[in-house]
Amino acid sequence: MLGQVMGDGVRIWQLPAADLLALVATGAAYLALGLLVFARMERIARNRGLLGHY
Repeated sequence: MLGQVMGDGVRIWQLPAADLLALVATGAAYLALGLLVFARMERIARNRGLLGHY
């Protein structure tokens, strides 16, 4: 998909709906995973007293 958009000059909204859905779903999954990992690490740091005060 990146090759089509960057190399062939295809607009992103011209991609098939299934491809766009796959891109959005992948992005949402990475965001959710990142937020979960961040929240877990923040909780661990808070429990250990490692967070600084602002």
